[in-house]
Amino acid sequence: MAMEARRRVQDPVYGCAGIVDRLLGEIRAAQCELTRTQAQIAVHAAAARAPHPASAVDALAAAQHAPAAPLQQQDDDDDAREPFQGLDALLIDDYRWDALTRLL
Repeated sequence: MAMEARRRVQDPVYGCAGIVDRLLGEIRAAQCELTRTQAQIAVHAAAARAPHPASAVDALAAAQHAPAAPLQQQDDDDDAREPFQGLDALLIDDYRWDALTRLL
């Protein structure tokens, strides 16, 4: 109770509630950063699992000797190389999260 009274003297409007609110905001920001980092790790892990040609020359030679692939197969190959393409645009940045929480 003494701590609450001291906080009320320091901040007569919000007291401890202001500190709790600030700490909750920091927790939300940390959770957003964690989620964004996990998504980026997933993107990089998927890219690392995708097969990479030994060299550009080998890839070019293989492409010249291979028959033309159907368009659907090419789309599937693109998805396999970059399965999370465009995901970064959907991630919530800290500044966007703050703006969103102010609206709620």
